[in-house]
Amino acid sequence: MTELDDSLDNEHIAADPQPAAPPLIVRVEDDPALARAIAERLAREGRDARLCGDADAQRALSDPTADTVVVIHLHAAQGPDSPALAKTYRTDPLAAPLIYVSSRDDMAARLAAQRAGATRYLTQPIDMDRLMLLVDAHLLRLPERPCRVLLVETDADRLARHVTDLRASGMEVEAVGDPLQAHAAAIRFRPECMVLQREMAACSGDELAAVLRADARFLDTPIVFLMSSAAEERPLPQLEGGGESCLPVSAPPGVLIAGITLRIRRARSLRRLNEDLRAALRESRLLRLALDVHALVCITDASGVIAYVNDAFCRASGYRRRELLGQHLSMLWSEAHPPAFFAALWQTLSDGEVWQGQFCNRRKDGSLYWVDTSIIPSMDEGARSTRYLSVGTDITRLKALEARLQAAGPTQGPTSERTD
Repeated sequence: MTELDDSLDNEHIAADPQPAAPPLIVRVEDDPALARAIAERLAREGRDARLCGDADAQRALSDPTADTVVVIHLHAAQGPDSPALAKTYRTDPLAAPLIYVSSRDDMAARLAAQRAGATRYLTQPIDMDRLMLLVDAHLLRLPERPCRVLLVETDADRLARHVTDLRASGMEVEAVGDPLQAHAAAIRFRPECMVLQREMAACSGDELAAVLRADARFLDTPIVFLMSSAAEERPLPQLEGGGESCLPVSAPPGVLIAGITLRIRRARSLRRLNEDLRAALRESRLLRLALDVHALVCITDASGVIAYVNDAFCRASGYRRRELLGQHLSMLWSEAHPPAFFAALWQTLSDGEVWQGQFCNRRKDGSLYWVDTSIIPSMDEGARSTRYLSVGTDITRLKALEARLQAAGPTQGPTSERTD
């Protein structure tokens, strides 16, 4: 296996089970419209939502395995006040997301929500897509497979104690007492988090972390340093990949477990997002190949200056790509269309609508060619066009055939003799 081989990680990603339990959406403040909107959106995505109150929320939050997302709606005059829930969120770092929805967007409201334990703050009108992303992120971070932790400590008693605590929480642990054996153990075990004692004689935790991160297989693996009070004076090393954090070497079991779990959850979510991104890129390349084979593709900015053309567009126009890029589309226009034709086209696109029709363009050699085209505007958040995507088909031969048929006149049918 080479250092760049990530097949094991991909296997683990593919093996992740999808959460079976439906998310629990808890409505604390009275907002039936918001509750219905959330439930309807979840239903459209194939999920169920159970809407309940503060008491039910407290019971649900007592179960760390529950797929729970709490949404609290705040009216403009209210403050984020839900003591029963807030106590849980201020004391439990592994609590489910607590999402505040408010019509207020001022710092005072955001700060009050944060002090009450809010993990996310959304303003109204609520962006349901963003809310669903928060729900999805929470569901993705609760996989059933155990967390894999590499633990490197030279203190045998403390190592044994930490191993016992982590395994009791359901984690898989590879314990290493000699830091010089840590890299080999990491290759064999493929940890999702590496917990390193920072003060070690044969090899310091900083040095060991640098060695592990130099291996591309562990570039993005989170690292947690266990430090004594003396080591806290030294800043953490700046390693490629990032994700380093520290905990006291004498941290209680709950703090150690929470710190490791949070970092593994984040790493798993990032891996899954990266895998989704790679899949999307593969699909994008496939679609682009299909378009390049079949269609003429052109992208311009909002003013019509060409930013991209594919090979089919170049072949149809007779220009090379470098001759087209940076030029205005008008360099291809023929006299076949009146100014009113283009005025109507640009007005349609400016309104954010798709334009469909037929163009007669002029090639580099002066000859004409026809394209059946759809132009799709891309709009920014202010509903302004930022660029245009044109996808067309060369119909020059079809137009020539139509012209010949029209020139030939109406087809004469067979005549019959008339008898009196």
